[in-house]
Amino acid sequence: MKSSQNRGCESEECALNEAKRTKLSIHGEADQISTLPDDIVSDIITRLDHYDLDQVAMLSRRLYVFSHAARSKARKLDAKELQIFKASHGKQCIHLRREAPAVSHCMIINRSGEKKIMKYTGTTKLPICKWNRDSKLRLSIKRAAFLMNRHTIVQVSFACIRIDHKFVSVFESAFHDIKAQILRFHHASVDSSENPEISKRLLNLFVGAKPKLLHLNIEGLIIDEDFLRSYAESVPLPQFSVSFYDDGPKHIFCPDSTFSSSLSSFRVLQHDHLLVDADWILPAIIDRLRRQLTGVFSCSVSRLLHKQEIADQVDEDIEYLIEAGKVVLRLPSSNHSAKISFHHSVIDHPTCCSIKVHFVVNTEALSE
Repeated sequence: MKSSQNRGCESEECALNEAKRTKLSIHGEADQISTLPDDIVSDIITRLDHYDLDQVAMLSRRLYVFSHAARSKARKLDAKELQIFKASHGKQCIHLRREAPAVSHCMIINRSGEKKIMKYTGTTKLPICKWNRDSKLRLSIKRAAFLMNRHTIVQVSFACIRIDHKFVSVFESAFHDIKAQILRFHHASVDSSENPEISKRLLNLFVGAKPKLLHLNIEGLIIDEDFLRSYAESVPLPQFSVSFYDDGPKHIFCPDSTFSSSLSSFRVLQHDHLLVDADWILPAIIDRLRRQLTGVFSCSVSRLLHKQEIADQVDEDIEYLIEAGKVVLRLPSSNHSAKISFHHSVIDHPTCCSIKVHFVVNTEALSE
């Protein structure tokens, strides 16, 4: 016959409730777990998250051993975003944002390494204003990795970071085997004395991290064709965008026609310093249209494609239209369209221009 304690832990919900009812204390006055048999303790502990295990581990040596063994399988809490940056008051900040009304955390680190953790709900306004650019945040990265090990995080954002080999080494070590769907870098810069080696190391890390969406605003970063090919191969339908500073260096690269298959593999590709030959960009656009997926292309092209030139290259099963000054290629069988527009290029060349292609479903509004 089963004991009442055993019957109470037969379901996952009951086990979690049992763990919560123990009201653990680090001094052990309310320790009701240590008296349970090993199989019951193991059943309860393997259902807890890392923060619960922190409390359990302090109750007794026996529970410390159980807690340590359960770390690899501990439940991870959900979080929307982890931000690592330096605020205008000079302190490093790690901001873990969760869905309201869940408790979020902001860890503020002084120059001495002393940290202050502030917990808040979605209604609280953080006392953080402007970012202070060109800050090395290696200590913050290590502490952020600790949070990533305990949470399933959708988006990780870095801001105001000067990237050197030490930063990349810490990033590589701290975030090993930790994945996020979205990875963003804002107001960052690469140490010019360590380029182009530092750019190559960083881009290799991005390929290994395999984020579905990658946005880079990193001054001095040298992005090349090899990276885009590797990223397109490592992630299904990747979304990649780059924003540049107007006065920053321009690292232009011109892939050959074999890049066409990689180009059409992106759901989103926005890179003004990518210069595509006008002779093969239209077949890549048509190939992408046939995938029947929404998305955006934005890059530079070697010359303007005239409307009649486009019309002459369109396959018979594709409709050619002009709507609001844009060339529209439509697949009647699927209602998917490619809306093509040309703009002034950031590349200083008399024939170059910028091309933007929105891949939409015809019922979908086009957002500029």
